[in-house]
Amino acid sequence: MYKIFIPSFLLALCLLGTNAQAQQSNQSATISGNHTDNSIIAGHFEIAQPNKAKGITEYINVNFGISPLPLTNVLHLELNTPQPTLFTARINTPEANTLQTWKPREKSYLYNESIDISKLTTGSYVLCIYDGENKVLLHTIPFTKGK
Repeated sequence: MYKIFIPSFLLALCLLGTNAQAQQSNQSATISGNHTDNSIIAGHFEIAQPNKAKGITEYINVNFGISPLPLTNVLHLELNTPQPTLFTARINTPEANTLQTWKPREKSYLYNESIDISKLTTGSYVLCIYDGENKVLLHTIPFTKGK
């Protein structure tokens, strides 16, 4: 009985230890992936694009960043995708009144633009990202303009 019990017990203990270690590794990877830089608002969202040739919908990850915080005169907008995608952006009031619009010259996989916000008053705004071809709202990023 001891010949079977002890090896089985040790095997179970090793498997539980490996599982706990894997969970810790995954948890630390999640924590290290969090955004902690207070000079930028950053994140990502996905957009669905139908692939008619394959008869499926593909999802494209879009990474974004706006900086430097606190925002005062210039809003630096960065959008990055794995394939060229056309976007437009609008700066709206919280009540959805459009104050400014940004539109790129051409489709790209990386946009790094500076938008003059010096004429906006101090307060809360929303940066709205649209699909440039379909005019569909893809994502909103709330921000505050400082003095």
